[in-house]
Amino acid sequence: MNAPTSSKPVLETTALVKRFGGLLATDHVSLQLMPGELHALIGPNGAGKTTLISQLTGEQRPDEGQILLEGEPINGLNVEQRARRGLARSYQITQILPEFTALQNVAMAVMSQRHQAQRRSGLAAWSVMLRDEGLISPARAALAQVGLAAQADTPANVMAHGEHRQLELAMALALQPRLLLLDEPLAGMSGSESETMVQLLLTLKGRYPILLVEHDMAAVFQLADRISVLVYGKVIASGRPDQIRNDPEVRQAYLGDETLIA
Repeated sequence: MNAPTSSKPVLETTALVKRFGGLLATDHVSLQLMPGELHALIGPNGAGKTTLISQLTGEQRPDEGQILLEGEPINGLNVEQRARRGLARSYQITQILPEFTALQNVAMAVMSQRHQAQRRSGLAAWSVMLRDEGLISPARAALAQVGLAAQADTPANVMAHGEHRQLELAMALALQPRLLLLDEPLAGMSGSESETMVQLLLTLKGRYPILLVEHDMAAVFQLADRISVLVYGKVIASGRPDQIRNDPEVRQAYLGDETLIA
């Protein structure tokens, strides 16, 4: 599915800078995520991808520049405030509790968003609220959306790694986000698990704006509408997959890595 065209980004950074001492981890990065677009962010280890994502979610504050969510500045908002605005990071929602079922994990993610006060009351309050159909219904819907409806009552500690990644995504989707930030959703997966996740992301593409950080280049080129390449904290190229594949600066930065350009 092609991303819808629009002149107004859902998420935008302008000249974003993050320094750690003398290290410029984010070097005046300007990015746009458009409605319905799957925008992939790639780069070698240490390029600053995770640092950039952490600034978008509010875990780290930029030293310079601005972050806009649907045209509104969010630099001053914390992680919870940004999540309530609809910015969801798949593995940063609620950490999977292995002794809880898939359904309970997703319901708790919904509850953490809706009931901040109860979240501080401990697991006794959780267990009571997990019987609330207002939590269970969106949790079941999210599990179905990622292909885990049949595993709703399965304890997380017996689920496979790929299913854990699907579960984390369900936890994000249950919050009805305006956009998704996915940080290496295929990491550690087998070939069959990776294909399952790619197919899942294809079903979400166009329905949610997605900023995808991923090292699996075959998946990136299969999924992305647009790709930006980050090297030493700086965006060296941004464009359609075919443009990135043939960009000489990208080739040079990756030293001719065939996994990127093949």
